Amino acid sequence: MRRDPPSANLPWLVTSGQQDPQPVDRLLRSLPEWFGIESSNIGYVEAAARLPTYLAWPAGDLPAPGQKRQAVGVLLAARHFPAAAEIYLLAVDPATHRRGVGRALVEALERDLVADGVRIMEVKTLGPSDPDGGYRRTRLFYQGMGFEPVDEIAGLAGSTVPDHDQGVGVMPEKPGAGGARSPRVPRPRSAGRRSRRRTSR
Repeated sequence: MRRDPPSANLPWLVTSGQQDPQPVDRLLRSLPEWFGIESSNIGYVEAAARLPTYLAWPAGDLPAPGQKRQAVGVLLAARHFPAAAEIYLLAVDPATHRRGVGRALVEALERDLVADGVRIMEVKTLGPSDPDGGYRRTRLFYQGMGFEPVDEIAGLAGSTVPDHDQGVGVMPEKPGAGGARSPRVPRPRSAGRRSRRRTSR
């Protein structure tokens, strides 16, 4: 199992290289506003047994005797083509929302994808035509990570959220110091576009 050191500003340790469906099931059940469809949750848990898995843990002191440290976030990744990958699932314990867990997970995945030659990372979520406030915050998170909206597709094939339009995001290439890319907030785009993000070298 690989361990990525926590960011200087974020108290989270990210591990990868080991499938673990149990924390996926626990975290999904803690987020009924986002993951309230049982059949979809079962599919995510099954996918966690085969997809690359990233888990975020508190990076501070060890838990008290008799207590077990629990992951506070999970990311599942899917590779569709050699140069393209998808964030298949991102779920964070609601008690740690807005504390950098999701960012730590996405950045850990991106480092691995860049090292493996991936240039495009995408994510699918409910599009802006759906008024759900939770998914509005989800879209703002991904936009803050640098994802650009590309399209909104009604009845997206293979969607785990049926009967809703899907916003697809892709991370665009953003050159930074030494050729590395640093996340940025994208310029506003009109609603109903797919979003993409390019990884950078």
